[in-house]
Amino acid sequence: MMRPLFLPILFLSLYCVDSLAQGQECVHQVTLVSDYDAAIGYHDGGNTADNNYGTASQLAAYALPSANQPVGLNVNRALLHFDLSSIPKDAEITSAQLDLFAYGPLGPYPGHTGSANNCFVEKVLAAWTEDNVTWNNQPPGSTLNRISVTGTTNPTLNYLNVNITAIIQDIFTSPNNYGIKLRLHAEEKTNILIFCSEDHPDSQRHPRLKVTYELCSVSIPVMMPIADNQVTCGDDPVTIFASGGETYSWYDAQTGGNLLFVGNPFVVQDLDESTAYYVSNTTANGESIRQKVMVSVYPKPELNCDFTELALLREQESYEVTVTKESPKYRYDFDFGDGTIYGTDRSTVTHTFLQEGDFMVSVIVTDSVGCRGECSSLVHVGEIFIPNIITVNEDDFNSTFTVYWKENDIYKKYLGEDQFLMHIYNRWGRTVFTTNRAVEGWTGENVAAGSYYYSITLGAIKYKGMVNVIK
Repeated sequence: MMRPLFLPILFLSLYCVDSLAQGQECVHQVTLVSDYDAAIGYHDGGNTADNNYGTASQLAAYALPSANQPVGLNVNRALLHFDLSSIPKDAEITSAQLDLFAYGPLGPYPGHTGSANNCFVEKVLAAWTEDNVTWNNQPPGSTLNRISVTGTTNPTLNYLNVNITAIIQDIFTSPNNYGIKLRLHAEEKTNILIFCSEDHPDSQRHPRLKVTYELCSVSIPVMMPIADNQVTCGDDPVTIFASGGETYSWYDAQTGGNLLFVGNPFVVQDLDESTAYYVSNTTANGESIRQKVMVSVYPKPELNCDFTELALLREQESYEVTVTKESPKYRYDFDFGDGTIYGTDRSTVTHTFLQEGDFMVSVIVTDSVGCRGECSSLVHVGEIFIPNIITVNEDDFNSTFTVYWKENDIYKKYLGEDQFLMHIYNRWGRTVFTTNRAVEGWTGENVAAGSYYYSITLGAIKYKGMVNVIK
């Protein structure tokens, strides 16, 4: 009598094993990068509660002494949003792990600081936008499923695999996704937890959410592409490369907006301000959500170079460059055209030429973000010759008193004017002739024969001596 029951029981056992195997294939994981976030804060006495900090490179839960009122507070909270739309609506989320990367130093603070810097992560209950949210209009948070994150005294500790599964499950099953909020348990000074935002220059340190969900017979979601934030200088073009996808589409908005380009890389030109772009990945399964790429525009250093026009052979000369736009620190790379290159943090250097000839002296100035300015000038290197006699007659021989420039055993009149000044005096010290045009010089036609004295300024060098006029 028991034999007929054996086959159904065996069939049921096989069915359960087969379902378990299929269930294992129905587990999926997606890693999401925060698509927008914002810091919100206020300073007592600073009138900053209506300021928007949507493009700040840091996210923080902190309470600091106010810079405006030492007895007051400077308080920050953080809002983060992760786009869950790539997860099918009928999926069951089984795990959600949050990765936050330490920002590091903030002013005088080394990073995470304080003995009471525990914080909450909680679901946000109302809409907000990255460009408009402030302390005064911040959305409320929910205490339901709120989790507590233990603080740290390690200033650069990354918070990896923070379990916020219950919060993400709640958000996923709710009609709207308003993101999550970070805030201190007690906003009392001085306590800090500070992390990198999605506007941080290093895209590898942007906030991440690793979601595991179960769903059978579903298409694998299309993964977002990877693209790093970029920096450009002045109106230099910038080339943005994407990876991790198949076909890349570039837009000017997170959703909707204008399609700017399809392909890879994307080249942007003539930017006059920092601009956000958004790139998606399209495969046979559809189009991914868009990855934000920030192109930050910085001005190039504007230079004023003070280089001598003439340099005396085997004499030390100074070369100075002035940067007209301030920056915390510059690097100066001088190239003297004779094989000598100086790299320094000083704006003035000295150099001695050991060869005669014409040399193109240049300097490249690089600021703290890598923007560069350049200037150059042709420098004539040779020796000075000043005669001690002129003859006033018709043969044009020794007929002009001036400075002669010797290069490669050839004597020629010095042609510069901006660094030349000559005075001629008689024996009583009276000025009989003055000029700043070396090419014309002095012919002695306005004076009697005899001995005269000269003072010649050539750049930073002065020459004094006597010249005889013969008629």
